[in-house]
Amino acid sequence: MYPLRRNRRLRQSHAIRHLVRETIITPSDFLVPLFVVEGKGIKEAIPSMPNYYRYSLDLLAKEVKELWQMGLCGVLVFVKVPEALKDNAGTEALNPKGLMQRAVKTIKDACPDMLVMTDVALDPYSSYGHDGIVEGQKILNDETVEVLAEMALSHAEAGADFVAPSDMMDGRILTIREALEEAGYTDTGIMSYSAKYASAFYGPFRDALDSAPGFGDKTSYQMDPANRFEAVEEAQADVDEGADIIMVKPGICYLDIVREIKNEIDVPIAVYQVSGEYAMVKAAAEKGWLDHDAVMMEQLLAIKRAGANIIASYFAKDVVKLMAAGVNAVQVFDSWGGMLSPTDYQEFSWQYIQQIIDALKEEAPVIAFGKGCWFALREMSQSGAAALGVDWTCSAQNARYLSGGKITLQGNFDPSRLMSPPKTIKRMVHEMIDAFGKDRYIVNLGHGILPNIPLENAGAFIEAVKEYKPRD
Repeated sequence: MYPLRRNRRLRQSHAIRHLVRETIITPSDFLVPLFVVEGKGIKEAIPSMPNYYRYSLDLLAKEVKELWQMGLCGVLVFVKVPEALKDNAGTEALNPKGLMQRAVKTIKDACPDMLVMTDVALDPYSSYGHDGIVEGQKILNDETVEVLAEMALSHAEAGADFVAPSDMMDGRILTIREALEEAGYTDTGIMSYSAKYASAFYGPFRDALDSAPGFGDKTSYQMDPANRFEAVEEAQADVDEGADIIMVKPGICYLDIVREIKNEIDVPIAVYQVSGEYAMVKAAAEKGWLDHDAVMMEQLLAIKRAGANIIASYFAKDVVKLMAAGVNAVQVFDSWGGMLSPTDYQEFSWQYIQQIIDALKEEAPVIAFGKGCWFALREMSQSGAAALGVDWTCSAQNARYLSGGKITLQGNFDPSRLMSPPKTIKRMVHEMIDAFGKDRYIVNLGHGILPNIPLENAGAFIEAVKEYKPRD
């Protein structure tokens, strides 16, 4: 009761707001949609989806490696099928050497641990642009389901971890689950588009895959946006039929549905923040009407807060880059490399340090440090790192010579020196900074503070850094 209870106490600083925050976005929340095309060397812009692309298989491999290095560990694959291969039966969908099947293998070859989910629906393969087989003006349900089961099985055979039926045909989850079980793919999961609404937000996606319906619309199989309880029934039916994950699509306009399902059904829920939602933010931000990053994060927080365990979003890379932008620098530290011979160091340590530097250097400055690895300073200076950490056993003069003198050096202060009087500590810190680059320096307190060092001595170290002024 006011004034004993003041809710603003928990909002008065950045620190307390973050400490009590209920919902946090991380890279592991995301499933990254990928569009794949035939050809070679293709990274094709999608005009209605700014900064999003279709990739040929060779560049798909490169993109997947980049996603993995960014901490994005799951992809949802879609293919753009050439017109000449489209028909009413979706025949190309079952081709073991089809584009989807080759895309799955390409991803797994490039990054074996990447979680691969595949779109299972006929619209990319249909000459009519519908999710099922067409007879007259009708979309046939049971005949379509049989094809979808074969399609899902071919994806599993190619190496997909999950199949993701997006068609909204009745009974397809059970038929797919039975087909996978009979073929021995008991570990292949199903993420069902359980509550996929007949939304006006899908336009840019259909541009990306050239999969707009050739006649009518999809309201005879996708859900009516006016309905709420039907979504729970659809989700429960899919879980009963063997779905491991259920999806709500689109996202921001259907968060009440997400919460409704979350309250009723105990399985992971994915939300697809669809192309129209992405395009609106991009377009408004380009006009200067919205703060792109703030709106992006607010929408994603709302989706997760509503109950989503997984978010399929075209913003995934933007979010990870935004998170990385808050990092001033990253240190890659090898505490035992100096115990190895130069040959063993190259074989057992350096290759992994180089991989980390390559993965992080575009997102934040990287400081490479190897304890006792003075013999590797020249190689480390050519690694792409922004600075090199130098063990206190190596003088600044030697480090500058060994590294070639063209990279910022990080001086490491021997913690045992903190046993000295505070005035002496300050003098030694200033001497180290002078030696390592005057007004371009980085200071690191060795391997930490020894247990028996007085706190005032550690404080003297910090004060020395703050008080330092470059000498003329």
